[in-house]
Amino acid sequence: MNKRTRLIASLLAAVFLILAAAVMRFYVSVPENKKNTGNQTVIEKIIATDSRGRSIFSDGSGNVGIAEAGRIVAAPEWTSITQAADDIYIASKKIGGKLLFGCIDSEGDLIVPIIYKSILPLSVGELDLYCAESDDGGELILYDSGFMPYFRHTWRSYRVSGKELILNDDMGEYTYAYVQGGGELMFKNASASGTVMGCGYNLDIYSRVLLSKLTVPMIEEMLSGAENYIEYAYGGDNGFIAEISERNRNDFSPLFENESAIVSKRLLGISDIHIYELRSEGGIPAYEVSIMAEMEIVYMDETGKRRSMQDKYKAAVHFRCSQENYPELVSGEFELDAPIYPAPEPDSESFAGYADDYGAGMEF
Repeated sequence: MNKRTRLIASLLAAVFLILAAAVMRFYVSVPENKKNTGNQTVIEKIIATDSRGRSIFSDGSGNVGIAEAGRIVAAPEWTSITQAADDIYIASKKIGGKLLFGCIDSEGDLIVPIIYKSILPLSVGELDLYCAESDDGGELILYDSGFMPYFRHTWRSYRVSGKELILNDDMGEYTYAYVQGGGELMFKNASASGTVMGCGYNLDIYSRVLLSKLTVPMIEEMLSGAENYIEYAYGGDNGFIAEISERNRNDFSPLFENESAIVSKRLLGISDIHIYELRSEGGIPAYEVSIMAEMEIVYMDETGKRRSMQDKYKAAVHFRCSQENYPELVSGEFELDAPIYPAPEPDSESFAGYADDYGAGMEF
């Protein structure tokens, strides 16, 4: 993979961190007359030399660069340089008063933008990765040994436990296990959580078959879509339906929309939530988020009296993936069109009259 492709991938990863401005500051901060000083720079001290004869050196001012066969190939404009791979170096410099890190090749060309607070190695089994921490917000991006982004996602924290890598973001915790001899990580389990209308929920996925087809962004996008549908179904939020294409709006049904007897409905909790793979159409992956919602309903019974009841109702929210494997909402509905109302409660006055009549006919 050439360095231009690697740089483009790294820049795309940086977009997740909303640090484009920092990238621009880097380019502006390097004057053209410092890009290559040739033999005018004096090599003061050799810091390290690799098997190819390349050397990391410092000049008289303490800045560091790279030399090969006695010729300076990367000007000494860096605060530090550490070799990470055969032709990749982690380099740092001060930008705007902050010491920031990125990656260059042996000629000093940029591979990873100089926007990170730190870039540190980590190993999971026999897999070598690098963790880059954003200077703005502390988000983490994981790179492989060739400094291509390993995930198309940012993280808040990580830990290594044996041959497992546990990653956390704002929605959940996700575990990846090293595949012996495969040189890669396998999605082992996902544990995500969220809140909808004040009610929290937890989703756990352990199916290896399902996880082999899902990514963390897919899981979190489907959960967010299901949350939005539930809010719409209970409260009729028009903001949600306005974002749905006009031809698909009829595929999203408010909860018990034709029940005129219902005075109010309130979500009490979500007892179960699952993701299932559906049969694909035309090879396009499709999924369902199944939700069991507990609800309180206030309604007018057939006698005209206000009653309340609690029950659980199942909803299904469907998604279809685009070519970029991005799950898009296609439908949402509850299983029942109307609640199953309890039998009317006997009227106390009528019951008393019935008891009197019944008692009057008794003989002792």
